[in-house]
Amino acid sequence: MKLPTQFFLYAALLFLAACSSDPNQEKLKYLASGDRYFQTGQYQEAVIQYRNALQIDPRLARAHYQLGRAYLSLNARDTAYRELAEAVKLQPNYPDAQLQLAALLNAGGRHKEARAVAEKVLAADPRSARAHRILGDQYVAARDIPHAIREFEKSMELDPALIETYADLGSLYVLTGKPAEAQSVFRKAV
Repeated sequence: MKLPTQFFLYAALLFLAACSSDPNQEKLKYLASGDRYFQTGQYQEAVIQYRNALQIDPRLARAHYQLGRAYLSLNARDTAYRELAEAVKLQPNYPDAQLQLAALLNAGGRHKEARAVAEKVLAADPRSARAHRILGDQYVAARDIPHAIREFEKSMELDPALIETYADLGSLYVLTGKPAEAQSVFRKAV
């Protein structure tokens, strides 16, 4: 008995449909896997998983952001910058990506750009301790110590758990010859 050609065509289509998976589920699986690797310090593996997610959906801002963080952990700053910039381009109101990008800009000596990004975040969320800290770093670079102190204090007030701010402010007090203030800040940190 000879089967019609249509039968084989339908059978092949059903087989292909059963074998294929939902791309949205696949990209989320890769993203979750990347997050697990990232959390355990396996940054190279995380990079692979985030890149897999981006092969499925190159416009996935969160994958670009996480990939940027993984590259930062691998000390690949230029690549991290590109990924963070892409995350911000794809999702302009992504404060975590914006702040990470601003910190990189500050570290790279691009203080005006860092300040613009931090101010944009503060315009949307004036209570962003991390944005105030980045502004403080920018003021330190500009040697505007009074403004730097004010921004670090504001950051500490908004998020007392952001320990890096205590170190920044305490160090600033040491550098400006104010050991009593530095000691007070370091005690608060402890």
